[in-house]
Amino acid sequence: FVWSGEHNENQDIYIRLLDGGNLLRLTSDPADDLSPAWSPNGRRLAFFRDAPDGGVYVVPTLGGTERKLANAHTNRTRLTQQAFLCWSPDGQWLALADKTSPQEPYGIFLLSSETGEKRRLTAPPVATVGDLAPAFSPDGRWLAFIRSDGFALDDVYLVAASGGAPVRLTFTHQQMSGLAWTADSRALI
Repeated sequence: FVWSGEHNENQDIYIRLLDGGNLLRLTSDPADDLSPAWSPNGRRLAFFRDAPDGGVYVVPTLGGTERKLANAHTNRTRLTQQAFLCWSPDGQWLALADKTSPQEPYGIFLLSSETGEKRRLTAPPVATVGDLAPAFSPDGRWLAFIRSDGFALDDVYLVAASGGAPVRLTFTHQQMSGLAWTADSRALI
């Protein structure tokens, strides 16, 4: 989880075992660390560092040296509502909402968890906020995401993890704040 500590300092990543125990602080950079995502095997956490030279990082879940995977743009107002990172079920890729310049909308990218190679999956229309909240299906074949046309104008889309044209699943234009798949990869919540 993200916490600014007892003294309301910058936001860092912490973990606590479900059966209790002390907090373990995983990050301590002066910049805010946001949007943590567990790797499928539970050994690493990926997160965003919100700084001019920030990006996507991974850190061992029991503490250790963090490693920067890639530069990435963050959007503080949407990070409070959306998960911007999601691991593929095999742990080889992270899906993230990112963009290549501050002026363009967010698209969904795949980022290699080992090499930092980044591939664009979606290219939303220019006049939109863009594509947010990626969620891999448990079978790893699909990515669901939220396309935001503006404040509280969101709909769910689906794209093959191998690429292709996204398919719109909802037509409600209502604010959404996250997606989750059922275990059989047949439905979205």
